[in-house]
Amino acid sequence: MLVRTASENMTLYVSSGSVISVGSNVYDGESGISSCRLSLRSAGKSAEIEQLIYDGQVEADVEVDLSKYDLLHGVSHTIVLEAINRAGMSTHVQAYVLLDSSPPVSGLVLDGMSEIKVICQGPSLVISVDWTAFIDAETTILFHQVAAATTPREDFQQDLAHFGLPLEPLQAMIELDPKMLLRSDDTIYVSVKAMNAAGMSSVAVSGPLTVRCTTDLCECTENIVCV
Repeated sequence: MLVRTASENMTLYVSSGSVISVGSNVYDGESGISSCRLSLRSAGKSAEIEQLIYDGQVEADVEVDLSKYDLLHGVSHTIVLEAINRAGMSTHVQAYVLLDSSPPVSGLVLDGMSEIKVICQGPSLVISVDWTAFIDAETTILFHQVAAATTPREDFQQDLAHFGLPLEPLQAMIELDPKMLLRSDDTIYVSVKAMNAAGMSSVAVSGPLTVRCTTDLCECTENIVCV
């Protein structure tokens, strides 16, 4: 279960099945907090619709399973937390929710390439990877992860490299695991995973890439830099 946190006056991009955590770090130094209410407000066609989520004692965090509520695409949703003190006075804070239930449309990894050159940068084995843009019409893409492996994988397990990258540029120099003793004419695959602001992702995998080393064995030492 993925739990995402709603912050005051910020927009949270979610899928319809997300669970979000709403913090209620509220206090009153004079009379204390009596209760709090948590509601979900949606902009309807004719009027605003409000659904009560929680009404009771103050909790440090309230988890909200959005799959239990009717959320629509293209509609502004607001999470409102209202706290009431023992004198009957209240205050409220809010966060905004936008729905995105579709993963990014995948780009292409090393499009048209059938070979990949493994080079040395100091003691490290490195390959150069580029890909075309992943598209997300509803939110935005936050980061990419890149993996290289000897089999075409989409689960990013047992990969040679695995890390996050910003959106731009759509390329990276990947440092491979030195324990993988690659040889010329071996085959590897490169995967790129894009994550959008709603926490949804898609993966694109290259075709088979024939490894080309400067020698028969792709190997680097501390004192030699191969280019």
